[in-house]
Amino acid sequence: MKELGKYTFRGQMQTENEFNRILLFDGKFNSGFRITSFKIAPYDTKTANNDVTAKIVTDEGATADGALWDFSDNREIAWTSTESRVSFGPSFSNSWIDPDHLIVQDMYISYGHVSTDSPVNYLIEATKYDITDWQGALAMVRNSSQDV
Repeated sequence: MKELGKYTFRGQMQTENEFNRILLFDGKFNSGFRITSFKIAPYDTKTANNDVTAKIVTDEGATADGALWDFSDNREIAWTSTESRVSFGPSFSNSWIDPDHLIVQDMYISYGHVSTDSPVNYLIEATKYDITDWQGALAMVRNSSQDV
């Protein structure tokens, strides 16, 4: 695989437990993305106990609840959480990214809150690769299948 470039996707999700589509598909099946970093942060940093979880999936058929994670579902490829214990304090976070994933089409991100109803910020870093058609076809099948 030849690296084609590094990309950053950032924004804000407004509605909990609904997918936000991030457009990646360029109409070709010979390029794909690998997520290298996935971070979230609450919009409201003034509120204590503003804990948030989120995930990235490759198919809208996956569970949209960002607080429900299923590492056995091939459509789920990245998970992250952040917690804020004091008002105006730091957020502590963790993230897990499947190192073997490849996204040929679009990705979807969703989040779940523990305590508040405010929006959530996200920052995703990815690398785009030149791949063969068969690698693209295999990735698309895997990304739409729940079975391992």
